[in-house]
This record gives sequence, C-alpha cells and structure tokens, in this order.
Amino acid sequence: MTAYVLLAYLSLPNVSAADMTTAAQIVRWLIKQQNPWGGFASTQDTVVALQALAKYAALTYSASGAVSVTVSSQAGARQRFHVDKANWLVLQRAALQEIPGQYTVRASGKGCVFVQLILRYNVPPPKSAATFDLRVETEPKQCTESATSRFSLVLHARYSGERPATNMTIIEATLPSGYIPVQSSLRQLEKQPLVKRLEVQNDQVTLYLDQLTKEAATFTFSLEQDFPVKNPRAAPVRLYDYYETGEHTEAEYSVPCGSAPDADTMENSR
Repeated sequence: MTAYVLLAYLSLPNVSAADMTTAAQIVRWLIKQQNPWGGFASTQDTVVALQALAKYAALTYSASGAVSVTVSSQAGARQRFHVDKANWLVLQRAALQEIPGQYTVRASGKGCVFVQLILRYNVPPPKSAATFDLRVETEPKQCTESATSRFSLVLHARYSGERPATNMTIIEATLPSGYIPVQSSLRQLEKQPLVKRLEVQNDQVTLYLDQLTKEAATFTFSLEQDFPVKNPRAAPVRLYDYYETGEHTEAEYSVPCGSAPDADTMENSR
C-alpha cells in the first residue's frame, strides 16, 4: 500500500519540492521493510515497491556528486565505502567482525546512497505441546572413517496426544550443509506403508505420512557428502499434523563427524 502511495506522489503531472520531500520520507520507511535479498513481504509487494523506488531514483538522479560512507565500531574497526558515478550501480559489502558490537554510520559528500545492515542468527527450535514424540539418530552415532562421506538418518516418530491417531502427518528433515540424500535409500523409504508421498528440495526431505499412532514408527534414509563443510551446524527436523498444525514438535541432529550434538538433541521432544 505504501509503495502505491509513493507511486501516486511521483506520477503527478508536476512533482513539486513538497511532493519530493514527502516522497523522501516514504522512501526512508519503505527501504526499512526490504529484506536482505532485496525483496519485500510478498511478490506483489516487491514488484510495486521496486517500481516506486526506481521511479524515485530516476527523479532524484544526478550525474554529479559522490558520497563516502564510514562504518566504525567502538573498538576501533573501520570500513569505508565510496560511491560516485563510476561505481554507483555496484553493490559494496563488508562483514562486521565484532558481533555483538555498537557501530556508527557516517556519510559525507553529496548524493543519495542506500545502506543496509543484515544480521543473521540461529534460534533453538520452539517447544510445543506434548502431542508427538520425535527422536532423531544417526547411524553410526560416532565418527568413523566411512561416516564422513555417508551416514544414515533414523527418525523415530510416535503420536502421544489424546486421539487414537493423527490425520496426515508431515516430517520435514532439513539436511546438513554439504550433504545430499542417497536416492536409492529414498526409493526404499517410499515403499513403507505409512509413507504416502516424499518430496526432496535443495536442503530438505519431506515425508507425507498417512497417520501416526501410539505405536512408534521408524523412517530411515541415507545422506552422502556432496562437498566438505567445516563445523556443520545441527539440522532441525519438524513433525506436525497437516490439519492440526498446533500439534507439532521439533528435534535436531548433527552429522557424526561434525560438532557434537546437544545432550537433549536425541531426547524425545515434547
């Protein structure tokens, strides 16, 4: 909606200085909504927002001018960016080494530049109501010579809620960085009676199960190393009822030859 308002201001027959002042305020708010990949909340939002920002850039374009932006930390780290006619279409980026830390951004010169700070972090899986038991294991459990290149992921799942059985149930197993599923093991997994459908994305294997009951079911497939990754992070596995999404649980696992998993990683999730 905000992008439409910006387009309306910039599409007037005669855009006044007052209109541009209002437009600048809208632009400042709009770019704060932009995600790290340049998009917005939805595809439609992205299309309209980029159209509005492009129109604003065209109206404010100047062939002259240069801006220097300095990012500095309290500990003394400094990173300088210079934008002028020769590189104004070039994306410049640098990693901030002191995290956590307090940084100051200063700009000097004449012109308009866009500065964006991106912070990525991992959070523990949220706890859920006690409706599923999910235990995730690797075979072998310990690091061996062969486990570096290939290991099996074993998923033990059981329904522990009040109903006799679930509706259709989904297991989403995220793959560790650098690993891909072994196709022959997936074909074997598809033959299990409970497995209604199986999907493979770039970093995830998704199982669609007819149902889960109070009796534990086990699902196994193999992973092989596609390329080496130093200290791969633990990967989450999510289990939930397709029609009762409030009934869900999560667990994590680590590759046998990666960083050691948490003590409660292999425990039953609530």
